[in-house]
Amino acid sequence: MHERARPELIELAALRAGNRSFYLASALQAFKLLRAITDAELATYLGCSETNLPSLGLCRRPNVDSPSLRNDTEAIAIQFGVDAASLVAVLREAASADALLRVQGTPSTGFLMAARDRTRPEKRSRKRRDPLE
Repeated sequence: MHERARPELIELAALRAGNRSFYLASALQAFKLLRAITDAELATYLGCSETNLPSLGLCRRPNVDSPSLRNDTEAIAIQFGVDAASLVAVLREAASADALLRVQGTPSTGFLMAARDRTRPEKRSRKRRDPLE
């Protein structure tokens, strides 16, 4: 008789899968880091329940360059109740980040941080001498 896996074991497996590019969890994790969002916000973006994320993460990660991307993402979307177009967007954004990391080599700590406006140091004002002095 086949027993369903306990939710905490699925969550643990999904956490470990986030470090392996074979699994969809790696794309979900990269997307969360890039967007600086929580699991709840990711679930909302995908149009699913937050409780579906760990099981979703254990799926094989579809290849964004594959001709079967549409079929693969639609099958996953049906199985886990996610929006297929949003899933493709997550996959493409994660793949772009992966490509940048490969080009740059080892990521620096600030690689995934958002660009921020720098405050410029104030220029020293040159005081003109009063010609009458």
